[in-house]
Amino acid sequence: MMGWIGLMSLCIIVSVLNNDKAAGRGSTTYPLNVLQVSVLLKDYQKLTIYMKPLGKTHITSCLIFILWSNLLLETPGYCNSQTSQPTLLTYLIVQEFPHDPQAFTQGLAWNKGNVYEGTGLYGRSSLRRVDLHTGRVELQRDYDPQFFAEGITVYEDKIYQLTWKNNRIFQYDAHDFSLIGSWEFPYQGWGITHDNEQLIISDGTARLYFIDPKTLVEKRRITVHDDQGQVDRLNELEYINGKIYANIWKTDLIAIIDPEDGLVTSYLNLSGLTTRMKGENNPDVLNGIMYDPAGDRLFVTGKLWPLLFEIQIVTVPL
Repeated sequence: MMGWIGLMSLCIIVSVLNNDKAAGRGSTTYPLNVLQVSVLLKDYQKLTIYMKPLGKTHITSCLIFILWSNLLLETPGYCNSQTSQPTLLTYLIVQEFPHDPQAFTQGLAWNKGNVYEGTGLYGRSSLRRVDLHTGRVELQRDYDPQFFAEGITVYEDKIYQLTWKNNRIFQYDAHDFSLIGSWEFPYQGWGITHDNEQLIISDGTARLYFIDPKTLVEKRRITVHDDQGQVDRLNELEYINGKIYANIWKTDLIAIIDPEDGLVTSYLNLSGLTTRMKGENNPDVLNGIMYDPAGDRLFVTGKLWPLLFEIQIVTVPL
């Protein structure tokens, strides 16, 4: 680290005043617990300096000189000088299927020809097996009213289902929905998928957690970002052909993410579907991604949507 500073000829001058009266004399004041200054080197290694003052601190001035050609100061987000813009994608509708308009969809999963769905809301949360062609619920397990259920995934014939603020992950037998066990999860639960080795979980931020499916111990995490910075509100997830697909809450977009570094390589715009659903009875946001690997079929739906769509992805013409 000291070698970096020497090579960069980096000079950072930070003036911190703990005196409230001095800070109030017409100065620009930022009450902070932690001041983080990050510098990205040309090879994209990052030097981050953290300053965590004690007590109530006011930052009245922060002057940063960087004497190194083509260096960028990182404001909140990521350096984007060499990060390519995500590819823009759209879709064609292949087929439409009925979907329960009372289902507040939080997760979809395909396993061995079966469709599984997790629904949310207090007093209405459930785990379901659904007939794709009729939308009929074949098997359902309801949650107690204190639980707000979230995303689901099926791994080795076991269903993992998250809860929103209950800090629990439940595991069920995929055949009869009998409870196998549950574990504490220290974050909010939003979306979940797996890469055949690890569970991948979102918590509504820009972070994705990679979890051991047997011990539920976190192995690593990534921060999702594009050329403009961090991408948060990551919701329902699906792992498809080496990429993570993530609904971005309250948008018409699905982010397609590199699981190694969190970079968004593409955005799939489904605004046409959400516009169409607005004509239905009280539909909610786009949420729900499902992939059939044997048939190479991609399905999407939304909360309280009366339809589930099989779609084909196409590139937006330049």
